[in-house]
Amino acid sequence: MTSIEHKKEIQSAIQKFADQPLKKSAIALFAALGYQSDRTIEIDSVKDFCDQFDPSGLLAHARSQKSNWESIHLLFQLTDEELSSNVSLFKENSVKASLLQSYVFFAIELKAGDYPRSTLATITRQINRIFPMPVMVLFKIDSHLSMAVINRRQNKRDENKDVLGKVTLIQNICIQTPHPGHLNILASFSVAELLARKKPASNFDELHAAWEEVFNVELLNKHFYEELSNWYFWARKQVSFPADLEADEDTRNATSVIRLLTRLIFCWFLKEKHLIPNHLFDPDAIADVLNTVADAESTYYRAILQNLFFATLNQPMNANNKIVRQFASDGDFYENKKQYGIKTLYRYQNTFREPNHALALFEDVPFLNGGLFACLDSEDETGKVQYADGFTRNSRKQATVPNRLFFAEPHTVDLSEDFGDAKKKKSEVRGLLHILHGYKFTIAESTPVEQEIALDPELLGNVFENLLASYNPETGVNARRQTGSFYTPRPIVDYMVDETLKSYLANALCKAVPSTTVADAKTGLDILFAYTEKTHAFSEEEIQALINAINAC
Repeated sequence: MTSIEHKKEIQSAIQKFADQPLKKSAIALFAALGYQSDRTIEIDSVKDFCDQFDPSGLLAHARSQKSNWESIHLLFQLTDEELSSNVSLFKENSVKASLLQSYVFFAIELKAGDYPRSTLATITRQINRIFPMPVMVLFKIDSHLSMAVINRRQNKRDENKDVLGKVTLIQNICIQTPHPGHLNILASFSVAELLARKKPASNFDELHAAWEEVFNVELLNKHFYEELSNWYFWARKQVSFPADLEADEDTRNATSVIRLLTRLIFCWFLKEKHLIPNHLFDPDAIADVLNTVADAESTYYRAILQNLFFATLNQPMNANNKIVRQFASDGDFYENKKQYGIKTLYRYQNTFREPNHALALFEDVPFLNGGLFACLDSEDETGKVQYADGFTRNSRKQATVPNRLFFAEPHTVDLSEDFGDAKKKKSEVRGLLHILHGYKFTIAESTPVEQEIALDPELLGNVFENLLASYNPETGVNARRQTGSFYTPRPIVDYMVDETLKSYLANALCKAVPSTTVADAKTGLDILFAYTEKTHAFSEEEIQALINAINAC
């Protein structure tokens, strides 16, 4: 089965959730991914589940959101028998002993409502607390699915126990029309793709490690950046921007393309918040509103993107019968002298098939009042406009960004000279809109305890930093130093924050209670910081250390 056929099979399995019972459709989806087993237990109700698996009442806590559970189903338990014989993910006759011995797959339907990522992560964590083996949870909420998997590692103090770590989610998979980015992630999670790895898993620990690699935001960001950088080097050879403020063509094109990428990716996050309509980035919809989208023309960049950036996001909305969002007048200098140098009026009216309806494309987009979308064309001390962005009615000063850079289908180009790498002689590139549509974006940044497998706003800094270094004649490090654009990876930031807080609190505690040692204080704080990650009860040593720290207060 080809990759395209496999994704179609996964998509079909997802769409069946619309009219099939939850358990049946969930089992079919996991079967399409290559995970199936006959080991299951029938659960008649949420009460039945709690009676069987939670006699101590851990799920009674409000964090479990049990009152919002419509139903829960134990789909199956996956053991090494299924994986080594039927599915053959583990190498035959080489299943090694590991801390994790099986996985249990559940499906839960929640009442309709808004459940943020943290809520689904907490429910997953609570369910995992009542099982000795890791649990994967598939949530169905109205017309969307979410899948959650939790990281479990060996307890450093007791090798026979494990500790709950970060919960990772594939969130808000649309049942009717699954996003291509979600299909890509699910396909990567499937047995078929895991089998294709250079080193297939030989036990559940290695299987879990493989899942973690798939469910890795940093890896997703890397793949996205690699594809984006190919596009960047391909694009900057084809664009043209005014030379008024930067005489060097390579530097001018490089910085202009970086600005374009930064602005457009920011708009993509606004689209995720439904502040910018999808039709502005839909190739079919664009073809319907512009006179031409021919490869060599620059109609999309000028008529859609420049008008979006400078005349929409940088211009207040019409209000109180005051019309401010309007087209600049066409004509010679004397006919439109009053609008000379004004960069917040729409341009390229004749590019639209129906010019009178063109403004309706942008009318619901808000005014951001930020510098990112301010046009860099500006007047000098003599009153003459110096062009950088090229947002103008003067055809000699207009920017050129061919439509092919946004709409082209995948093809190979030679980027070996750009990268200084012979392996880049046949690099695959595709239109920028195809790239952005191929990934799932989220406006919620990851935290140390939960993350969504999607591109979050942090990647804007990474894109800017890495591409900015590419055109500097010196080394990339020097380029970043000169611009001050260093971006510290999130895990390092999380660690630095935790350690700073622990150090401050430990010193404050020792100062307030001189009998407390720094070692005791830090031990107690380590336990407190790790509390949310615990699967099993504290050991006696941990409890005593915590008591000592509390007593010292």
